[in-house]
Amino acid sequence: MIELIEANGPGVEFYNSRLPASGWAIRHHHMGYVVPNAPAWADLRERQEKAGARILLEGGSDDFLRYCYYKGEALGHYLEFFLISDNGLRFFEQLPSY
Repeated sequence: MIELIEANGPGVEFYNSRLPASGWAIRHHHMGYVVPNAPAWADLRERQEKAGARILLEGGSDDFLRYCYYKGEALGHYLEFFLISDNGLRFFEQLPSY
């Protein structure tokens, strides 16, 4: 899936931080990875903490999806991990695919 974001309004600094201060630009921001279940989510979070990785942004809800971002230092962009509930899966399954 390719996600195009035009972040506007309060709280968008995380998404817009990779853009120039003025003018228009397209920048790669993150790669997203689905975590298959709650135990794998807990394991991911534990391994990242032990490795000293700091969560840059996290949120969501248990009845749709949960997400967290880490910085992929060697890659030069962020890594997003998300855990999708059954409700979230139903939502994504309805999106058009080409």
